[in-house]
Amino acid sequence: MVTDLDISGFVKSVREKLALTQEQLAEKLGCTKGNVSAWERGHHQPSYSQLCDLSSMSGLPLPHEQKSNNKIRDTLDSLGIDPETLSMEQAELVKAVMQVPDSRRGDAKKIINVFSNTDDKPDGKKEETK
Repeated sequence: MVTDLDISGFVKSVREKLALTQEQLAEKLGCTKGNVSAWERGHHQPSYSQLCDLSSMSGLPLPHEQKSNNKIRDTLDSLGIDPETLSMEQAELVKAVMQVPDSRRGDAKKIINVFSNTDDKPDGKKEETK
């Protein structure tokens, strides 16, 4: 769930990243300085299209995307997986693992590791080399 605080912080972060005043940002979005001020204080929220415009202008992810990215990062950390070496197969499995209860994540890690170690058998034992 995205809160008013997430959105207000996002709006302010975008404005600061672009080094704009509230009035300048309002001009770019076709609204008033009062709107931008109210968004930053959490009194009102911009429309979804305005949020998308803010994201496009700044290159910052939307607040709900950031929360999702944080959850993925936390899941990777809990599984001991380096995101820099993550394959597409592993990425798909990590998405599925996020639905697995914490108590079963060890089993899920074994499954994911099968895709990263091509020498491994599904039972987790190394294949013998001849």
